[in-house]
Amino acid sequence: KILQSVLDYYQEVLDQDISVLPHPDLNRAAEYADPVELGRLLQLILGCAVNCEDKQEHIQTIMTLEESVQHVVMTAIQELMHKEPLASPGVEPPGDCEQ
Repeated sequence: KILQSVLDYYQEVLDQDISVLPHPDLNRAAEYADPVELGRLLQLILGCAVNCEDKQEHIQTIMTLEESVQHVVMTAIQELMHKEPLASPGVEPPGDCEQ
């Protein structure tokens, strides 16, 4: 239900087609705490947070995190915005993501 609600939010509220992105396998995420699948789910949720009506509040919260965590969060958001799949954890994507 969570994944479907997030996907519905993207389509109905944000009017964004994210079908090109690999959807997280919730069974692997739940059974094995698979970091790639958990990352995909978190990436989708982050995208909702920074695109919703309360985005300023969520962005302010992100800005209070440690700089290294902010970098990871911003990278995940940028990947989503560019409709690129989530990179493997620990792998630095090309380019500078700091603002």
